[in-house]
Amino acid sequence: MGEKDKSIRKKQPKNKDISKEQTIEEVTLKKEEKKAKIVKIIDKISLIGSIVIIVIMVLLLCFNVYKNNKEKPAQYNDDMEIEEYNSRFEKYEGLNVKGSDVKKLIAEIIDNNYKYVGQKGKFVSIDIDDMRHFENNYLVSACTMSRLDNNQDNVKYAADQMNYFITTFDDSKMFNIFIEKTDNRVTDIEILEIQN
Repeated sequence: MGEKDKSIRKKQPKNKDISKEQTIEEVTLKKEEKKAKIVKIIDKISLIGSIVIIVIMVLLLCFNVYKNNKEKPAQYNDDMEIEEYNSRFEKYEGLNVKGSDVKKLIAEIIDNNYKYVGQKGKFVSIDIDDMRHFENNYLVSACTMSRLDNNQDNVKYAADQMNYFITTFDDSKMFNIFIEKTDNRVTDIEILEIQN
């Protein structure tokens, strides 16, 4: 009701019936206004709550995207490092490998073992089963010690035994080379002499 309606009601003579109706109308009007205010407040709260939920969801999404992108390059880099590491040895794997290539492989193994002194799981050992002309068991024990603890002294001892092994055959000898891996990384190379 406007200002004029209120002033007209005040000027009318006080009649009990009219004032009861007016009071009921005023109370009803006030209740409706309160309800409208409450509805507006609830609408605002709902809108704010919805915005907060959306913001939280966007932040969680951004965090997950960041986390996934952060982990992928690290895993990718690890995979690339392992692939590069293994490729140094895998090029020699196969049947009928010349003695000269076996000597290159062993030089690569020695270089690798010195490069990764103290890093667990990065020592490459040599297994030389069925080598009739090579009766030295020191190579096997040196590799076993270095696999357990590839400290500087053990790696040097293993390298000395590997270098000695190289002197026991000539370049024309033929070998079969097999590679074993642990956790996708080359850890053991089996060198089998082909008997004539």
